[in-house]
Amino acid sequence: IFAGGLFLDGASEKVRNPFSAIVHEIASYNTSSRKLILEALERDEDLMDRKLEVQFKQLVLEPLRLLKPSSSKPHVPILFVVDVLDRCEEEEAVELLRLFLTYLSTPEYSHIRLLVSSRPVPHICGILSQYERGYGTLNLDEFLALGTQEEIRFYLHEELSQIHEKLGLSR
Repeated sequence: IFAGGLFLDGASEKVRNPFSAIVHEIASYNTSSRKLILEALERDEDLMDRKLEVQFKQLVLEPLRLLKPSSSKPHVPILFVVDVLDRCEEEEAVELLRLFLTYLSTPEYSHIRLLVSSRPVPHICGILSQYERGYGTLNLDEFLALGTQEEIRFYLHEELSQIHEKLGLSR
């Protein structure tokens, strides 16, 4: 799943409606996810007016939870990418990141890997500093000095493996 449908406002270069874009991408992923999202919206016509955490639980967490394969089948983790988080309104970016880090770090969501791209702005760094495990950072300005694709592949593999081992996740 790639949450790439974030739209920039031409005047301010701010992302508009990142939560809606994330929900749209999950609904586009498969019919089960779409059906669950539609049912939640039909069940509660005011859902989109409720607190972001309530929306997040029903429109993001529940569909992602149901994507977990049965324990008898080998599975490949699902990579969920949230791009340009620093371009979202500060309050919404902080809340979305807090929700992702709080809920996706539980065993129930061990099949989901979250990749967030952002410039190192204070409000994003502040939230990350509150969560001590399960994430790594990569400063591309420093990293691009490495240059080659092979070095990039090696570095990403090593960094992601360390996170994987830190969390004690099976391969």
